[in-house]
Amino acid sequence: MTGRLRLRAETLVVAFFVTFALGAWVANAQPPAFATLEQRGGEIFHRAGCFFCHSVRDAPIAPPRVTFSLGYVERLAWQWTRNGPDLNQIAGARTNDWLFAHLVEPGATVAGCPMPSYAYLPAEDLHALVAFIQKANVPARAATPADPGAPPPVAATREAYLAGRALYRTYCEGCHGREGNGAGSAGHLLQPEPRDLTDAAWVQKRDDAYLFRVIAVGKPNTAMPGYNGILTAREEALVLFYLKFFADPSARQAMEEGFVP
Repeated sequence: MTGRLRLRAETLVVAFFVTFALGAWVANAQPPAFATLEQRGGEIFHRAGCFFCHSVRDAPIAPPRVTFSLGYVERLAWQWTRNGPDLNQIAGARTNDWLFAHLVEPGATVAGCPMPSYAYLPAEDLHALVAFIQKANVPARAATPADPGAPPPVAATREAYLAGRALYRTYCEGCHGREGNGAGSAGHLLQPEPRDLTDAAWVQKRDDAYLFRVIAVGKPNTAMPGYNGILTAREEALVLFYLKFFADPSARQAMEEGFVP
């Protein structure tokens, strides 16, 4: 009889702990309620491990859903792995759709970016992360970028063509596509979609100064960023020299095949 009572008591204890653990797991698994989209993004920022590489100050980060503290882990991250840009410097510098595309296709939007893709996250989580990043407190930015002036002259040689091609494929292909038609791997995620550079009528109506300015400082109300500070003026001029060949297939083929100086 005593053995049966002991077995029953042990069974009840095990059942209690199993029920408690299951209840805690279910409670943690339930999506938490957030006051703002930015707070939900802050929770995802922790859950997805973004804090291992990125710092952010004074942003609406929600407390982690797990019951133990992440403070020690975060301190280690600050010391050893914080190698991504401070998100306070990114907020406001890129459009929402650019940030969304960057989370899905990091290497397509930033050349050589080591960040993993977060395409596995639901779209609503990605939008929340974007809202969180954009909410980060940043200093007021200049409304109008400085005019880059006229592009430096580039000799019409195959060497210049190949240099421009290498730069284009590194910095522009992810959005504009290898063939310049706007069909890059991240292009479909942007609104408006990247410019089709094979449109000869459009290219011919834009002078070099306009195209150089777009490359250097970006284009308002689009995801097109400026490359001042990333590329030199000479490199930007080489990109301009190369991309104009998309609108002239015959001249591009001649360059590709080496029938030029």
